[in-house]
Amino acid sequence: MNKTTVLNPQFESLRAFVDAIDDTFLQNGATVYQRRNTVKRFEADPPRPALFVKSYAIPNLFNRIIYRFFRLPKAVRAYRHTLKLLELGFESPAPVAYVLFTSPLALGRSYFISEASKYSRDTLDMFFMQDRKGGLLAEQFARFTARLHKAGVMHLDYSSSNILYGQMEDGWHFSLIDTNRMRFLDRPLTMREGCANLVRITAHEAQLRQFIESYAEACGHPKDECSALFFSMRRRYYFLKSLHFHPFSKDRHSRSRDRC
Repeated sequence: MNKTTVLNPQFESLRAFVDAIDDTFLQNGATVYQRRNTVKRFEADPPRPALFVKSYAIPNLFNRIIYRFFRLPKAVRAYRHTLKLLELGFESPAPVAYVLFTSPLALGRSYFISEASKYSRDTLDMFFMQDRKGGLLAEQFARFTARLHKAGVMHLDYSSSNILYGQMEDGWHFSLIDTNRMRFLDRPLTMREGCANLVRITAHEAQLRQFIESYAEACGHPKDECSALFFSMRRRYYFLKSLHFHPFSKDRHSRSRDRC
């Protein structure tokens, strides 16, 4: 197997850790998520944040060939997309490196390494706050989402467990994780594109209505039209999902621990 390593220059001090990741991942670290992919947490010496290492499942032979020659591996996309988000002024755990093992014809093991997020709560927690604070947070989350869409950023799994939040001195901040599936457009998203991108967000209908109306206002869309379009798309999405046409069934409680 050939080995390809790309290390973020800001993390040159972690080169030895990254170079040994194949053996280190197998023998050490605390497993925080394990289904198709596996995520482990590695503690670092203070004040450096902990690291998350995501080991991607080796795909079937056909996809191994596709990822070798025709499509960027997930680890590469996660690394590059995170750098792009940071460049655009959005928050995401700092990318440390990616490591690929390849044969002449196929992709083998692959890893994406990032710092741990400084936020520990996801937006599902936010939507289930039954007080004024929850409403204010939902409005700020809507404005954050509008800012993403105005910048042409489309997270293709924009679900509650992939958006973390926390309170800093200057207010509430939001951070994106699981970034390998994203698109970056050279224009703002249309209202239809934006609504379609939001159907995976989980909340009660009244909270979703408040969220989508705040989003529409921040984007400059007609509130009633945007709300009607969103709920129509959401109903269609979950209907198709129930027929297994558009499945994304992931355990929320396990998923919420995948922080890279």
